[in-house]
Amino acid sequence: MFPFFWPTEVKFPRAGGNFQNISPTSGWFSTTVNYKGSPEIENRVAEEVASNGKQLGAITEALLELANEKKGEKLERLRSMHKEIVKIKERTTAEMCREAQETFEALADRNKAKAKQLAEQMLEKLG
Repeated sequence: MFPFFWPTEVKFPRAGGNFQNISPTSGWFSTTVNYKGSPEIENRVAEEVASNGKQLGAITEALLELANEKKGEKLERLRSMHKEIVKIKERTTAEMCREAQETFEALADRNKAKAKQLAEQMLEKLG
């Protein structure tokens, strides 16, 4: 049976408040990891440089590039995970394109002048 009240934070003696939020932005659940880093630095890195996902993606891509054609169970597992992540990104991008197109077409049906103005602004962003 699933308990309705589940502890979301476990505190150990002298552990301090070293916690990092690694949850997706769904707002449903929050996962924290006890680590010895600086939460302020970790937050700034995630906001200003790269999220944990982007950092892991770069590490994965570099490792797979270095591994090249090498074989091994763990490398195959990493390759498999990477392929699934790429598929998710491709599906998400396709969904975004479809939604953007539907929204733009609805705007064009309602107000052609605003749609044209928006299209020009978007073309400017593409340079």
